Amino acid sequence: MRDIVAGLVHLHELRIIPRDLKPHNVMIAKGKGLCVKLLEMGISKPLVGDASSLGPHATGLGSSGW
Repeated sequence: MRDIVAGLVHLHELRIIPRDLKPHNVMIAKGKGLCVKLLEMGISKPLVGDASSLGPHATGLGSSGW
């Protein structure tokens, strides 16, 4: 969970909104320890200026049910 949250924090600091976050788009890699990566960022959207991803004009893109 920490890796997922850290990935989301990083994306939000870059003002990028991942619009299809779901279990299928999370990869768990085994190495010296477990490492989690967020995948499928194809429909992510950068926010420009003071734009927000919340509000009446939100698109609702992403996978249905997630």
